[in-house]
This record gives sequence, structure tokens and C-alpha cells, in this order.
Amino acid sequence: MAKKSKDLVKLTFEGPKYDDHGLEIDDLAELIAYKDLLVGTAKEVWKRKSPGKGRLQKGWLDSIEIKFYGIEAGSARVDLKRNFNFPDDQFDFNEPDEFDEAAEILQDGIEAAAQDQPLPEAMPKNVIPLFKNLGRNLGSDNQIRVKSRRRETETIYNREVQSRLANWLERTYFDYVDQIGEVRAADLDGGKFRLRLDNGDKPECWFHSEQETTVTNALEAHATLRLRVIGKGEFNSDSGKLAKIIEVSDISVIHSGEKTTMTVCRRSGRQFLRSEPKSRMKSGGMCRMIWRGTCTSTCTAAKKVDEV
Repeated sequence: MAKKSKDLVKLTFEGPKYDDHGLEIDDLAELIAYKDLLVGTAKEVWKRKSPGKGRLQKGWLDSIEIKFYGIEAGSARVDLKRNFNFPDDQFDFNEPDEFDEAAEILQDGIEAAAQDQPLPEAMPKNVIPLFKNLGRNLGSDNQIRVKSRRRETETIYNREVQSRLANWLERTYFDYVDQIGEVRAADLDGGKFRLRLDNGDKPECWFHSEQETTVTNALEAHATLRLRVIGKGEFNSDSGKLAKIIEVSDISVIHSGEKTTMTVCRRSGRQFLRSEPKSRMKSGGMCRMIWRGTCTSTCTAAKKVDEV
């Protein structure tokens, strides 16, 4: 087992402030702000690639090691590298991971702002508020040139770009949600309930009348049952936190200690969560889809693809 490093992104600080090829102590905040953006984006990339796994594996955040080993000439250039601890036969420098993709997504977003164009679809909306921390110490005459590992060209980030990103933000924004939590309270007349997530947040959720029994059952047995809620969420732009789930398109119960499995339908390409031993998978590979309108009521094309 040996530590290996892979180039990730080059950040070149330019302007009168950096003519001596040095960084002020305050400029370290810019590197921290960029890392926060990078990690936040990498998380979303991982979730998109692993839709059935739900949560990041334990210790994922602690395992991230991003470093620089000096300040290069050319104003003041910082080469960020990601360090790994992997056996030699399990490490492929040429294979891009979620951090390589995150660096490219961030550069695409910065370039879109620089050209006053819409944000790329791949840019996670919940990381946009973090741009307010990148560039605080630049000043009007300075800028950062950004170049991710797999890009040939650089993109300029300055106060104007930061301002455009900030102007794209509203107080709230909406996005797809897929959350598992404990039902802590319910308002049956109002059609709402509180879902306690693992991080302690308790977003308010709206449900339909046909979902009432599932919600009340999960509330009565909240010590042993968890609820999986899929729908449309309202997020706070400043913090990126989920504030409400305003539209619940699907809801299902998960028993405590129950093994859950992601299943994919070959015909439709849609995925759903099933539980064992109360399996939705029947003998002979039959399945009953929980996604509305994706398949016929009975589908023979389901297969187990991963465990979560």
C-alpha cells in the first residue's frame, strides 16, 4: 500500500496582488472555498452515478486528501493534487473519478458565468451558494485562472463572474429529492408531515390522500420504520439545505434492519428500491414496479444490480 498523487486542477492567481509570485495568508481561504465547491460537486456526481446506494459510504469525506506542494511561478500558481492510498494493482491514473468530473463541471459553470450563459445542467444547484466564498479576497484587479486536469484551456474567475453567479441565485430553488427518514409528526388535515433525516434536519413534506395510511403507519411505528420519499424539494439557496418536499411522487416504508436492494428494469431503464425479505421480486424474476407509469403492472425484465 503506497500513497499516490493525481493532478486535479491548476489555480493561477493573477493581478497586481500576485506580481511577486506569492499568496497572502488570507488567500488560503480561496483554496478552502474551492475545495468546498469541489467536494460538494463530487458528492452529487457520486449520487448520480450510484442512484441505488443512497448515502455515501462511511468515511468517504475523511478519506479525501487534496494538497498543494508549493506555489509555482507565473503570477502565483497552485497545483492541487488528490492523494490516494491504494494497492498498485488497484490504481488507474487514466480512469476519471467523481473529482475529475467535479473539477470539469465547476470549470464549465465558471465559463458559463464568464460568458453570461445559462448554467450547465450538470452543475448541482445546491453548490451554487458556495461560490459566494470563492473570490472574496481577490479585489477588482485580480483574477483566478482555472484549469482542470482534462481540459486544454483555462477559464477566468473574477469578481464579475462571482457577481453573475450570485445573481443567478434566488432565495429558494427546486430540485429532485430521494430521502429516507423517520416520520416525527403529521398533520392529516393539512396533508403534511415532518421527516427527520440522518443529519437531524426535519423538512416538511406534503402528501396525497392516498398516501395517508403509509404516513400514519410510519408515524405510529417510527421507532422501527423509515419512510423513503421521492419527489420535488424546495432548497435554501444560502445553505443548500432541503427545506420542504412540496410534491411527493412516491412513498414507501423501509423496516429497521431490513436489507434494501436497487432493482432496474431492462425495458424502461428505471430503477426502484425493493426490500427483503418482503421482496417485490417474485420467483422467475417477476417484479412490480413502484414507479408510476414506467412499466406495465407486471414486468419480467427486472434484475438485481446492487445492494445498499
